[in-house]
Amino acid sequence: MTTPLESSVVRIYSNGGKVIGAGFLVSQKHILTCAHVVADALGLSRAIVEKPEQTITLDFPIVAAKQFFKARVVFWRIGSIIWGRQ
Repeated sequence: MTTPLESSVVRIYSNGGKVIGAGFLVSQKHILTCAHVVADALGLSRAIVEKPEQTITLDFPIVAAKQFFKARVVFWRIGSIIWGRQ
């Protein structure tokens, strides 16, 4: 049985399908991660100031590995972001 903390772990993938970073589920539909993880996943500069509009691919490795979801950035701040599953 997984604990709530374990089930909140999210893997974030690059456009090429490589795991590029991690995040954590912080509500039923919001994930918290670092802005540089999203920038790397999308192949963008880490210095990007404006919120990216592209979707991110992710999965929950402990509870649903390789069951991919798409997410979009809903809040962007250099250093951290919150985004939600579509």
